Amino acid sequence: MKELIVLAKNEEQGKDLYEGTKAAADELKAAYTLRMETDATEIMMHGVTLTPALVIDDAVRVMGRVPEHDELVSIIDMVQGG
Repeated sequence: MKELIVLAKNEEQGKDLYEGTKAAADELKAAYTLRMETDATEIMMHGVTLTPALVIDDAVRVMGRVPEHDELVSIIDMVQGG
């Protein structure tokens, strides 16, 4: 099961990436957990300097932007071995 974490300064900033990530993972029928993290210390622990960001299994995959749906599908598919 993949752990997907959206890092954002606040929930409003992370909303689009969270929803896009959920839609992409659901489309792939991926087994995952998804959560949003807004704690500054947690964000820094991942080495993220620009939010929103997407972390998959402790690796930062997107930073400082919200990718289009097709790109999110591609990123999630790549890390699940698709």
